[in-house]
Amino acid sequence: MYIPIKKRIKDLALQNQKEEICGILYHTFDKAEMFPCKNIALNSSTDFEIDSQQYLECCKLGKPYGIYHSHPSGKAAFSESDLESANEILLPYYLYSIEDDKFLEYIPKNYELPVEGLNFIWGVYDCYELVRIYFRQKFNIYMNDYDRDETFESTDSNIIMENFEKEGFHNANSTTLIKKNDVLVFHSSRAYPQHFGIFLGTSKMLHHPLGSLSRIETITPNWQKRLQFVFRSNKPL
Repeated sequence: MYIPIKKRIKDLALQNQKEEICGILYHTFDKAEMFPCKNIALNSSTDFEIDSQQYLECCKLGKPYGIYHSHPSGKAAFSESDLESANEILLPYYLYSIEDDKFLEYIPKNYELPVEGLNFIWGVYDCYELVRIYFRQKFNIYMNDYDRDETFESTDSNIIMENFEKEGFHNANSTTLIKKNDVLVFHSSRAYPQHFGIFLGTSKMLHHPLGSLSRIETITPNWQKRLQFVFRSNKPL
């Protein structure tokens, strides 16, 4: 998730601990934004509701890609009404629990995105998020999200690499014997493995280059030189 957005949600929740804060996550052409909304639920301490007029106002600013809210008390867990609402409007829900100081994400089963033509937006649509979208929509494999922003590629953050096994993948220990649906990990501009793609077979890969649209591209000799790791799903695909 986009780090500045998470910080703002947490700050708002801590400033309003008597009720569930809520709002809409949206994006412009190249930036993630948030649209705080008034909670109009009858009991705002245990539930939330967003006015449809505010949703329309948000749509004038950009494209909604999620709904966020907080839980002032209780463990980090979506309520049944949260899940029903997310499945009804077909948008991901994000929850911040004050008690557990933890964020949760819920993505409806029928929520789908195109894998080609997405604008590059850190923490929303980027190279790792494209891997998540691909495996979720094609194989029903739900990978965890990890915090990212514009500093991700320029720092030596290893959080995604360190968690591939936790996500159900293993290192194939070969950059030449690649199979369809393998995750390709490339050196970034700083010679650090921070760029991800998916091998589609016949020398093609799906990836999301920095500052460009997500796309299918031929694996050129230059890409082959940059390839450092190959991760393969533990499940037969």
